[in-house]
Amino acid sequence: MCQYCGCRDMPLLRDYTTEHERAVNLGGDAIRALDADDRDAARRLPARLAIELRSHWRGEEDGLFAQLLDTDRDLFAGCIDPLIAEHRDLDAVLTGMPRSARGSAPSRRVSPRPRRLGVRRVPTRRPEVGVWADQMTPTTEHRQFPPSAE
Repeated sequence: MCQYCGCRDMPLLRDYTTEHERAVNLGGDAIRALDADDRDAARRLPARLAIELRSHWRGEEDGLFAQLLDTDRDLFAGCIDPLIAEHRDLDAVLTGMPRSARGSAPSRRVSPRPRRLGVRRVPTRRPEVGVWADQMTPTTEHRQFPPSAE
């Protein structure tokens, strides 16, 4: 989103931007927690990130995207469909996180693909914490996550 047209002042877009920035910051916090070997934060932050992103996606897909597609599907589908696909890719990553990182069922290891979403691959791997930083770059290829040392 640009910085000059004033669209960020519109309440809906301002709120979506704020949610997006919160999610980006949580992801950065998780990476920094891994780098600092802060195991408690590294386990807690992915769950918060999942909650934030899923709420954000629901609002975008059911609100803004739906309205744009209703207005002119031919004009907007080419922009919106890839965003929805990106949401699904990231959700698969969040669903595949280790139990210790998200507090639910066993997970799958997701192979990194840095250029796919423009997210850099961080080589931090801390299986003893239950989080692998490069999980934030999803692909459709899934393998069993190695057992963590819990």
